[in-house]
Amino acid sequence: MIEGGLRRGMAVYDPETDMIAMVTSVDRSRVWLSRPGGREWEVQAPSRLRPADAHERRTLRALVLHHEQQRRGTTP
Repeated sequence: MIEGGLRRGMAVYDPETDMIAMVTSVDRSRVWLSRPGGREWEVQAPSRLRPADAHERRTLRALVLHHEQQRRGTTP
């Protein structure tokens, strides 16, 4: 389990989906995650999640930037 608990906005790694995501909501034993592209899912076993490491957080920020550029139509 993540020390200090999960909180909204936290970047986590979900080994079941093999994806890095942001925590969007926490309710007792359930956690909702989302990716910059819009994919959202519920985790009913939050103990499987771990905090994203530095590389994973950079990757997630790059995905956010990429999707923002796509929405604006400014992708290189």
